[in-house]
Amino acid sequence: MESRTLSGGLHATSAPLCSSGGGLLYDTEEVAVLLQKELEELCEKRGWKNIHLRLRAEAPLNGWQHIADKFCTFHIDLAGGEEHVWTKIFRAKTRNQVRKAEKYNFTLHTGNDSIPEFVDLMHTCMKELGSPYPPQNLFVNATKHYSDDMKVLLLKDNGTPIAGTTLFFHGPFVSNPWAVCLKDYHPHCANTLLYWESIKEGIRRHKVTFDLGRSSYGSGTFDFKRRLGATPNPLHIYNRVHQPAGMGLLKTHFPTIWQKLPSFITKIAGPYFLRELL
Repeated sequence: MESRTLSGGLHATSAPLCSSGGGLLYDTEEVAVLLQKELEELCEKRGWKNIHLRLRAEAPLNGWQHIADKFCTFHIDLAGGEEHVWTKIFRAKTRNQVRKAEKYNFTLHTGNDSIPEFVDLMHTCMKELGSPYPPQNLFVNATKHYSDDMKVLLLKDNGTPIAGTTLFFHGPFVSNPWAVCLKDYHPHCANTLLYWESIKEGIRRHKVTFDLGRSSYGSGTFDFKRRLGATPNPLHIYNRVHQPAGMGLLKTHFPTIWQKLPSFITKIAGPYFLRELL
């Protein structure tokens, strides 16, 4: 996807809001060389400052920056059904966390009419993390494109959204590119219950793999997903830098700055700054 940054530069990213763009498709090394040449010529023609590829497998992109030890995605095998996931994949601690959350009688709401509530919840949670979030029209347009293959799940406490996710169903996979939970409800294990409900929804749709999305090695989300019993799968990042990135030093300090800005500013400016961080 091509996008223009706030500084006016163009850059291209594969699957910018998802875990990965799959992989380069080629059957011989000669074809791989031609793909690389085409990408680099397209970069020159379009005036891209850089190309950023997120791939599930290593690719023969000679001369490109290759990062293989920073990000991974997580998978849970759903083929055995609910009982298998509950007893064979979930650890005892995870099962106890689900039971703990169920005692609070949170209510589960499913349906894409909950998009406005989900986006508001995501803004609150992402601001706490120092990150902008996608605009509401992205999710509205996604429902038009994916129809029944997309579903929003919201956990509520007395009518107030406290945790939510978007599920996408494609082939044998169910994936959740976005999942958030209010920090005050982490001790209630609301996020663990949300993932369990997501797993059950995937199994009801006869999916065999739950893709829990991208995490940095050693991060809090990495540890959380691993505790669920999910298996990490490395992601390969390739960068072809034609010109220096636009935000420079600001990108390093961006999370701290974003956390301190008033909410009315981050709600308006978030989608624009997101382009810089894709």
